Amino acid sequence: MRIAVCTDEAGQTSQIWEGSAVRIYSKKNNLWCIDEELPYTVATTISLTEAKESFSVLLHKIRDCKVFVAVEVSGQFYYQLEFRHMNSYNATGEPAQYLDSILAAEITEQNLASRKKAEALSDPTKPQPTEQEGVYYINLSKAMADSPCLTSKSILLPILAERNFKEIIIECQHIPRWFEADLKAQGFLHSITAQAENKMTVTITTGMT
Repeated sequence: MRIAVCTDEAGQTSQIWEGSAVRIYSKKNNLWCIDEELPYTVATTISLTEAKESFSVLLHKIRDCKVFVAVEVSGQFYYQLEFRHMNSYNATGEPAQYLDSILAAEITEQNLASRKKAEALSDPTKPQPTEQEGVYYINLSKAMADSPCLTSKSILLPILAERNFKEIIIECQHIPRWFEADLKAQGFLHSITAQAENKMTVTITTGMT
């Protein structure tokens, strides 16, 4: 794993606005080494828009890194990292003193994500991720057949309430009666496609692009 750290001239972790370089660290033979050092300074006289553009250029150069560290990562800098699916950490001092902790946190997060994905794949009542980001699929007919005590509402309403999706594709035998009123009341859009007799697909979207 390659970790990017904003540093000052002494190699200590710095604020994004006060840094002189961004160092890329990786662990080799149980030691943290500097793979690359990119000069990076943000003049206090430039506008926030210019600072954002400068930071965007930097992130493009270090796009193979999944972690960025500075004394404080907030505001537009944080949102740019989040948009690129990069995790950010606030830290101070010599990077070698905390990089192991960050690595451990990242491994824990990856393990949890893998476990949740495996659980979702093994549980027909949970939406499964597709190859498209933010798009999920659930076979409602199978979910109800495997869990006869559950209703379409008890399966789908918790999923919809989380709104942790752009689009959900639902395969079912018939359209639940509550769909029309409940989906409209919650601000969702939906479309229905008939696949075959007693088989149709409902696509629910948040209405956001």
